[in-house]
Amino acid sequence: MPIQKFPWGSPSPDLIVAGVVVCPNCRKEPATLDRVYGVMRGADCLAADRAWLDAHPIGRYPAFDNARRKDRRTHAQDLIQPYVADRRGHLTVNDDFVSAYPEKVHLHYNGEQLRKAGKRDLAEHVEKLLTKQSRLMTADRAATARRRRIPLQ
Repeated sequence: MPIQKFPWGSPSPDLIVAGVVVCPNCRKEPATLDRVYGVMRGADCLAADRAWLDAHPIGRYPAFDNARRKDRRTHAQDLIQPYVADRRGHLTVNDDFVSAYPEKVHLHYNGEQLRKAGKRDLAEHVEKLLTKQSRLMTADRAATARRRRIPLQ
C-alpha cells in the first residue's frame, strides 16, 4: 500500500517497510490506513482478535444456575418503578407496580392519576386514605399547637 498524505501526518518511520506501512501489531502484513484513526492493525491481526474474543466471552454473563434463576424470578418485582413514560414522554401509572404493590399505591399516586389509569376503586380508596391522613395530621398539628400555645395558621 503506497504511503499517502493524512491529516494526522505521516506514519512512524519504523512502520514503513519497503514503501509499505506495516501492521503495528505483528509488523508482517500491510496495515489498515484510516483517515480518522490513522494506522490500524492488519486484517489478519483483527481476525485473530475477533476469534479470541468469540472463544472467551469477556463481559458476558456466565450461564446461570438454577439458584440464580430462582433469585432473579423472586426479586424481579424489586425493579418495578411506579411510573412509566407513555409515547409522548408523560409519566403515567405503571399497572405492574399497582398489581405488585397495592399497599404502596397511596404513597405514589393521587386519586386523579388512578382515575385516568382506569382504577376507580383504588382511586376512591386512596382518596379516603389521604383524607384520613390529612385529618390526622391536622388534629396532630392542633394538639401540638395547643400544647405549645401557638395559634394555627
